Amino acid sequence: MERVKLGESVAEGEPPILGIRTSDVLEAFFRDIAPPRLESATVLRKGIARGIAEGVFAYTSGGLPNLGEDGKFQVTREKVVVARPLAEDEVDFDSGFLMIPSAVPEITPIPIPEIPTGKREVPPTGTEPQTQPTEPEVSPTVKKIFLFFAATRDQIFKAFPAIANLADKSDDEKVKIRIEGTASDGYDPSWLRNAVEEPLDEADIERISEDGTEEK
Repeated sequence: MERVKLGESVAEGEPPILGIRTSDVLEAFFRDIAPPRLESATVLRKGIARGIAEGVFAYTSGGLPNLGEDGKFQVTREKVVVARPLAEDEVDFDSGFLMIPSAVPEITPIPIPEIPTGKREVPPTGTEPQTQPTEPEVSPTVKKIFLFFAATRDQIFKAFPAIANLADKSDDEKVKIRIEGTASDGYDPSWLRNAVEEPLDEADIERISEDGTEEK
């Protein structure tokens, strides 16, 4: 993703790259002289398979899909592989295509036929009462959701698609994420700044204090 800037804008003012051919990814490693240099495509195929399994990006094959006005690629959702294992030999460098998870279309729900309802009729004397059709139950919508869980590095990568899906459906397309880490030996301030705080700043993430106000 860093090599081909997947999910990033190549130049200021341009939209981010939401998808790229696997052939272009392969070419980027063998064309550019910048490290890392690859001796074969084997390690790249392994990296793509791992990224798909961890939900870092999604994969489809069979041609270049068009990007819709909604920012989603026009591809059949059932043909998209994301956040589940994919055999390395299934990564196709001829027709494969990588997408960031937020640009993957959602699964279209199967319409449920309506159950007809009717008035209850009084049966004639001496006959059994007829079964009265019941109206289907409608599940109430959920206005707010709270999630709090402990996760390892690998589990965090796998949780990214679920969190991104929630953000897509939330107000302002944002969710609040509370992170709590504990180190018995303490975190090194320099490491904390370089490895945690600076990447968050570069991602233009607004940090919020415990009282709900934005940190300066």
